[in-house]
Amino acid sequence: MLDKFVFESSKRPYWAAVLLAPLLTAFYYATGALTARYIPTGYGSSLELVGQTIMFIVLPTYLISSLVFACRFSARIAAHLEGHYGVSDLRASLNAPGSLPFIISIGVAIVFAVTANVSPHQIRGALALDPIHASIMTGNILIWSLVGSVLCWRYSVAQAFRHFAEQVDIDLFDLEPIKPIARNGLADVLIVVGAMSLTALQSIDAQFRIENYGNAAMVAIPAMIALFFLPIYPLHRRLLRMRGATLVDIDAAVRTARRKGDMDITSFELHLQHRDRIATTATWPMDFSMLFRLMFYIVIPPLAWVGAALVEMMVNAMVSGG
Repeated sequence: MLDKFVFESSKRPYWAAVLLAPLLTAFYYATGALTARYIPTGYGSSLELVGQTIMFIVLPTYLISSLVFACRFSARIAAHLEGHYGVSDLRASLNAPGSLPFIISIGVAIVFAVTANVSPHQIRGALALDPIHASIMTGNILIWSLVGSVLCWRYSVAQAFRHFAEQVDIDLFDLEPIKPIARNGLADVLIVVGAMSLTALQSIDAQFRIENYGNAAMVAIPAMIALFFLPIYPLHRRLLRMRGATLVDIDAAVRTARRKGDMDITSFELHLQHRDRIATTATWPMDFSMLFRLMFYIVIPPLAWVGAALVEMMVNAMVSGG
């Protein structure tokens, strides 16, 4: 059912994600969080609460849409690899990982949301049915549950590509056929980067609070590393072994020929050039453009956070100057 919704519906998943935004807006408006009816304990200003509430509205929409986009992108990559290598089981392995992994992921995410992102005072307020505290707790649980679900599915996809990378035939001198596997990892990095960047909404009051970003970074950074390198590391390891074996064969051939006196200086130089070429052959299935995009994606969240800090400094300077 979930696979059909994600892969086979044309625009329905995106509309479902977009329609979630007005529903959440109505909910947070009704509870008073969106209008900051009062400032709860732990918040420095009403704008901080409003900014966090806007994040509670935007992030779920973004996460659902991003998951659908990433899964469909992975399906296109899988179809391309199946056509190139003549296999037929890769696309099917990208489906939802099953109920148990989702339940575990969401359970861990909810525990993390409540213990690391909601203060004891907010928990007591939510249990006392205070609407703003209840909405803050609901927002945290919803976001982290979606984060857990997205990471669970994308980790399953990364494992499917990893299994494929461990078995597929590869050529040390032609990495183009396997580069799409790295592009799948880039899509995951972009999803995580986008989510991290949206956390800057918490600073619309021009106050940069590092504690608002610590938990996001603590989850996002390991997730980016795992989702990007998990599928391509087996390829790197195999290519390293192939390169090492080729260099050993060249060295053995040169030693044997020189010992028998069958190699002149020209042949010797040609073998050395060939050896140098092999020694510098890439063992990661990426080109410069992919590496540039990876570096660009990684610096986006810090730039967003630095921007929030700079706005705070500018506002403080203008206020103190006035």
